[in-house]
Amino acid sequence: MPRIISKITKKILPKSRFWLGVSIVVFIGILGIGGFFGYQYLSLRGDFAKIFGRNNEEQNEETPEGKVLSATYEKKSPISFLSDNAISPALSSDGIYVNYFDTARNTFYQVPLSGSGRIRALSKKTFDNVIKVLWSFDKSRAILIEQNPNTKVVSKSLYVFSDTEYKKLSDNICYLYWKDDKRIIYHYFNPEGSESNFSEGDADGHSWGKVSDIFVEPVSKLQYLRVYGYTSNNRKLVFSVITKQGGTLFLLNIATKEITKVIDGNDFRLSPDGKSFLFETKNKDGSFITKIANLDGNINPKVEIPTSINKCYWRKDGTEVFYAVYKKIKNKEKSLSGDEFWKVKVDTGMQTPLISLEEIEKKYSVREIFVIEKEGVVVFLDNDNGIYKVELGM
Repeated sequence: MPRIISKITKKILPKSRFWLGVSIVVFIGILGIGGFFGYQYLSLRGDFAKIFGRNNEEQNEETPEGKVLSATYEKKSPISFLSDNAISPALSSDGIYVNYFDTARNTFYQVPLSGSGRIRALSKKTFDNVIKVLWSFDKSRAILIEQNPNTKVVSKSLYVFSDTEYKKLSDNICYLYWKDDKRIIYHYFNPEGSESNFSEGDADGHSWGKVSDIFVEPVSKLQYLRVYGYTSNNRKLVFSVITKQGGTLFLLNIATKEITKVIDGNDFRLSPDGKSFLFETKNKDGSFITKIANLDGNINPKVEIPTSINKCYWRKDGTEVFYAVYKKIKNKEKSLSGDEFWKVKVDTGMQTPLISLEEIEKKYSVREIFVIEKEGVVVFLDNDNGIYKVELGM
């Protein structure tokens, strides 16, 4: 090889520039070899499509159980697809993955928040007829809400990921709420004896105790009762009674057992600091609107969020609410409709667009939403049961 290079370069280059010619030829050869292997490496990793802008390229990864899943990249849109056939998405305890229940494979999976890497199963066990999952704070446990497709009867079960324990909960446990990583607050209702109370205990049924009887009449005609947690001083329990006609938010004083009505609404969400709450009502035209009030029932006049409460998410410090809202654009140039993303400041009512419909250019209809503030990312579940990620650039 050196002799061939020498002959070529001696013919086309002056003698004084012989070694410069050799260097150029060798350098070009190295670039060619390096480019070839670099292409192969990036293609195998699935990053070539991401870096060079190929839309809808699939990255296939084999799970530990031998199943192959794929993640799709969408270059131009600020919204990227993470996974499908999902319900109840939640951020993993390490903040790297989105955990969810896969309704096609009937078990738990997690997908990397980055959108690249291995999509893996969290359990080898399968579960039937799951319609919702309630995750513990550290994601080490999950309560499965299951519904028989024939009888429509709803049941609840606890699954512990570390030891694959699966345990059916009492049929008398109605609505429940995770207090921490292990304990739940729940509404206990025995239709035979008309016994109705709030109780607290380990999710597996141990170390439980009655918090208080609830004296809301008539108990037997309630559609359901929801628990949202304790107030900031832990002295009162926040709950609502939801009927076909609407809902009402109440406070239960733990010490005196006194129940106080706060406000009426369709649905409610307690703030992370336990000092205020979102509540949903309807406008005269039937559209949803979400407002904010404190636990005395005083409504914040500065904030009106033009969307349903399921599309809202409290900032962790309670200073802002992120939300998705339906918009429609129709002019000579384009016709678009779907959800776009905003946030509102609680103290001033200032509303700021985050991602507009013009930027999205695709129709999404948000069912659930949560925000990863540190990363400036919104994760949402669409009506098509797909999980999507929105880069906000906050």
